[in-house]
Amino acid sequence: MGFDFLSLEKHFTTSNAFHFEGFIDNSFENKFYFKIIAKKGIYQKINLITAVNDIPFVVQGYKVFDDEKYDYFIVKFEEKLVYNGILYYFEMEETNSSFKYLGKNGVVEEEWKVEDFEYKPSKVETSINCKEIGDIFVILENRKNIEKLKEIGISNIILEKKENIEYFNTQTKEEIFKNTLIGNSLNNLISAFFINKNIISRDFIKLIGINFFSHPISDNYLSPIELNLTNSEIANEKLAIAFLFTFIGMPILKESTILETNGELLEFYKNMISIRNNNEILKAGDVRFIFSDTDIFGFERFLNNEKLLIFFNRSEESYVIDVTKYFGNGDFIDISKEHPLKRKRQFSIYGKDFVILKKTRER
Repeated sequence: MGFDFLSLEKHFTTSNAFHFEGFIDNSFENKFYFKIIAKKGIYQKINLITAVNDIPFVVQGYKVFDDEKYDYFIVKFEEKLVYNGILYYFEMEETNSSFKYLGKNGVVEEEWKVEDFEYKPSKVETSINCKEIGDIFVILENRKNIEKLKEIGISNIILEKKENIEYFNTQTKEEIFKNTLIGNSLNNLISAFFINKNIISRDFIKLIGINFFSHPISDNYLSPIELNLTNSEIANEKLAIAFLFTFIGMPILKESTILETNGELLEFYKNMISIRNNNEILKAGDVRFIFSDTDIFGFERFLNNEKLLIFFNRSEESYVIDVTKYFGNGDFIDISKEHPLKRKRQFSIYGKDFVILKKTRER
């Protein structure tokens, strides 16, 4: 996006929220993502106010993540903008339920004083040449293992040169790894948190969030992420792999990483591949971080009316989460386990474990 997130403070000398036309991204599936940054703890909701072809729209946004100073919001707008431009501004609800309005002239109290932003739609070119959203890819190393990959649920493979192989969607390394900036950055952060444990969850979320905000949305969803997990404990590897399979992006694995591992880890790979393949929300759903506490964090994946809550605990101790805070009252299952168990309110995340929670019934 060409925006310097290291010098955010200069944008908040006269206002407590910031947006400009460069914070609009329509690179992903022709949806429009409006990004807003606000001083921490002031606003609980931000809505987009606009009109398309004289039809008014009020679209509710959501907070993606926060850091020690700011809250980072996104409003996803799915209407097609097919004419010369739009005028828009933002309605912001404060924590005390009063409203302020953000336009070009900053934050004001009266809606009629807002100076609209003006935006003329133009396609944001993604630097990645792949159409598959969130699919798992395996780098093929030995043709003899084609059937084994098929058996464990792999249908996308990466080759040195383009060719057709029955059943598989094939891509070349050049196509997939054309842009590895986001993937490399995320790979390093995953290793730092789960394997080396030299950053806490708060910093992990902040760095991932800035990465997400500062690149086109399409690059985030189509970014190849290849983990390097050599010489680490199996429990830590499982956490890193589970994050790879539940977060946005394209998980990239070497054939040998899966097929030459021990039996326990091989079964874990099979399970995570099956979960990702059978839950479109994990491939193309939106994301927002909802919780962090030193060694534990959680995020939400949501798509249309479906939602999953995903929590990770890298510590040795169990941690109890009140899922009703994020899901409302109901029954839930952890789809990451072979025998899901129902829970009504609280859910224990065991040490060095993770959960993928899905609501099964309202109460």
